Amino acid sequence: IKLTGQSLNGNQIDRVAAMSKTLTDLERIADLAENLTELSMVTHDNKMDFSIDARKELEILFEKVMEIYLGARHIFETEDLTEKDLVFTIHDEIDSLSEDFQISHVNRVRNRVSSTQSEIVFLDALGNLERIGNHSKNIVQSVERLSL
Repeated sequence: IKLTGQSLNGNQIDRVAAMSKTLTDLERIADLAENLTELSMVTHDNKMDFSIDARKELEILFEKVMEIYLGARHIFETEDLTEKDLVFTIHDEIDSLSEDFQISHVNRVRNRVSSTQSEIVFLDALGNLERIGNHSKNIVQSVERLSL
């Protein structure tokens, strides 16, 4: 790779590759956040209502996703891996919560606590939030690879 007419050394090439991968992860996070905004607008425009439990579950997962994203962003910006284990722990919590909330979703649908339409939106939101967590973890792993 040549930038400004000069060749990059191996370390610089690794940094460019990690930055490129991180940029892709950040773009995907932005896309997923946009998806969440659109789901929110669909919910509002169609006057859909989530059950109290579904609403609480989305709030819990949203808070965890914000926590992992902000942690990953901090690690990326500072290259300080002190908090990496916390990010990985939050990622595992997000995966576990998502699985639990999917089971709750099935029970709500089975018991007809919520409308089918709002539960489809719920699953889409859940999936988008979980994927933001995955991309946040990827960012930390990229920084971790650079520090080796």
